[in-house]
Amino acid sequence: MVILIFILGFFYGAFATSNILFPIFYSLPRSIRMRCSGQLKKTIPMTQIIMPSVIWIVITCAILWLVDKWSLDYLEAFGGAMFLSFLGTLFQARNTWRDLEKDFNSTWGEFIK
Repeated sequence: MVILIFILGFFYGAFATSNILFPIFYSLPRSIRMRCSGQLKKTIPMTQIIMPSVIWIVITCAILWLVDKWSLDYLEAFGGAMFLSFLGTLFQARNTWRDLEKDFNSTWGEFIK
């Protein structure tokens, strides 16, 4: 069962960390840079960029709390797997830069000149 929890934690961690980190460390600075250089028709609301990350943080904390209430052994496996996926997400960030740019342009295209 611990192996299953580890696998679930790894996949959840990869999905959650990318949804937490990339909006904050890619979309937010890029939208600020574009606003300062005048490349936007109208300002992108910062709450729309930051709120998904906040929601994912709340969901992750709730899942960690539930796993902690279930079993401490499972929390160690789940948390360790999430940490490994976090490191993997950080090391793969440069490889996904082009995909992030496409995603940013498709999501916020109505704001870009």
